[in-house]
Amino acid sequence: SLTSVTIPDSVTTIGDEAFYDSDSLTEVIIGDGVTTIGDRAFSGCSSLKSIVIPNSVKTIGGLAFYDADKLRSVVIPDGVTEIKDYSFAYCSQITQIDIPEGVETIGKYAFYECKKLKDVSLPLTLSSIGESAFAYCETLLSVVIPSNVTSIDNSAFGSCSKLKNITINEGVTYIGESAFTGNFFVKIFFRCACNPKTIFAKVYCVYIFF
Repeated sequence: SLTSVTIPDSVTTIGDEAFYDSDSLTEVIIGDGVTTIGDRAFSGCSSLKSIVIPNSVKTIGGLAFYDADKLRSVVIPDGVTEIKDYSFAYCSQITQIDIPEGVETIGKYAFYECKKLKDVSLPLTLSSIGESAFAYCETLLSVVIPSNVTSIDNSAFGSCSKLKNITINEGVTYIGESAFTGNFFVKIFFRCACNPKTIFAKVYCVYIFF
């Protein structure tokens, strides 16, 4: 059974479902020629612990690493502009995500149930955070929403039970229903002009406006 893969520099695209459900695969090294990782390319790779994604990669498909639940860390290349829907959902062992400058959108459920994710730094280029993008990231402690973000969709940070501080900067004009619901005793610092009546974080939240 396949345990390790090195993709040569001559390859430019890892196709949709290329390694789908390869449950014995533990390590992947992607060559510098690859520009695209297709949809569901490594979805269900339940033993995958390590992957090196080169800066040549510009597109990471939807559900690309869905349920790769042994994957511990990911560095997203500088050329990626979008983290698509469900890309890293259910990667329950990831502790840190490096999202580079240049990323503009984080899709719905992108990091859903990354239960050990403690630290995420959002780039200044980010403009929108999708529905349930970080929901059930149960060890996430704090988040700073950059000033270019205009929308935080429904349940984006819902049920992040250890989340203590959220800073929302001045660009935000829309915050979806239940965006922060289920986060007990979280403090939300607003530096935006949005109406707090549009916030649906109903459970034990402390709002501080300045």
